[in-house]
Amino acid sequence: MSSSSRNARRARMRLKPCAPYALLTAAATFASAGHAAQTYWQPTLEARVEGHTNRDLVPEDEQEMIGYFADLGLTWGRQTERSETRIRPRVRIQEFPDRKRLQRTEEFLDVITGYDTQRTEFDLIGRYSRRDAYTAELLQPGFDPVDPSIPNQSGDTGRLLVDQTRTAFSLRPTITHRFTERNGIAANIVGESVDYQSQVPVTQVDFKFASAEVAWLRQLDERTNLTFGPFISRYDAEGGDETDAYGLRLTWNREWTERSRIALILGGQTEDTSRFGDVPISQSDTSWEALLRLERDTTTGLLRLDLGRTVTPSGSGSLADNDQINFEYRRALSPRWNSKTAIRAERVRAHNQFAANDDRDTAGLALSLSWAMTPTWALNGGYEFIWRDFVRDEGDALDNAVFLSMTFRGRGPRT
Repeated sequence: MSSSSRNARRARMRLKPCAPYALLTAAATFASAGHAAQTYWQPTLEARVEGHTNRDLVPEDEQEMIGYFADLGLTWGRQTERSETRIRPRVRIQEFPDRKRLQRTEEFLDVITGYDTQRTEFDLIGRYSRRDAYTAELLQPGFDPVDPSIPNQSGDTGRLLVDQTRTAFSLRPTITHRFTERNGIAANIVGESVDYQSQVPVTQVDFKFASAEVAWLRQLDERTNLTFGPFISRYDAEGGDETDAYGLRLTWNREWTERSRIALILGGQTEDTSRFGDVPISQSDTSWEALLRLERDTTTGLLRLDLGRTVTPSGSGSLADNDQINFEYRRALSPRWNSKTAIRAERVRAHNQFAANDDRDTAGLALSLSWAMTPTWALNGGYEFIWRDFVRDEGDALDNAVFLSMTFRGRGPRT
């Protein structure tokens, strides 16, 4: 386990395009250890058509548009008594007949691995994507299916530009070690990199972000624990800020019941900015975060809610405050019918006024209904709504959309 951790750390520090191959190597090496294991392959396929009233989100200039998509993925998984690893490469082919210069193919790679002992828990999530900014920068209501703990879309600017490729990489290793039943230590490291094919001044600029947090863990009772400790971070945007930050964060977690969980995250940090682009500056500021997180799962559904403020890196050239509410509710209506409701509203404000071109208010709604025709094939349909208002632009914009899709999901691991 120690050698794979070192490989992951080296991959995080490099943050280069070769990172997906490092992720595959580290995860495969990590998963090879263990006792009797179950290995499986799970293919997925989705064919989807969308109809939009204003996909470009242009104020007072609505244009109806149709989009076609094909999503192909293959998950390799391995499970043992103490570990689990999933590696999923995926390709998304898209076609908007009215957008001839759109990047037709988007590539993704997700790696999730974890290993538990009696006293130690280790988890790692690695992600790589190469997408067109016309689809990558659009608000997505609901929670990330790969990593629901991410409170928002890190790095997005809200600008929908055709023929602008966005390559993103992130690595998030975490480790928790308990010295006793009540005391322990937790460490969390984040590395992110976003590169645009051609930078747009003040908006959609390349950046790198890294943070490290070490916290004392205290088990207050059987259902409640508390973590508290310092963290540091560095944000470096090629056309924006170079910011070093340090602060403290407190996280309170409680399991109200076996199916209900709540968490409260509070933090504050001091930021020292030494330049904006090529202009040397000296600026110190403080910021805070507060996030309430609820989760409840039942035999018929799953509910998640995030409410509060987080501080995130952005492609606008500055760290930003993100005030948001994110709600998702999945429910099984019958053995074959399932529904999903997702709502997200965000208020994004840059810490540096030089980078405030992308300050915006955004809201989205997604409603969907799924019919399982067979254990592996499903028919899905729904409605989506997006509203966006840039503070420095005149007028807001909204889009109404309906979609229909057919999905195939191969059988996963034996339960």
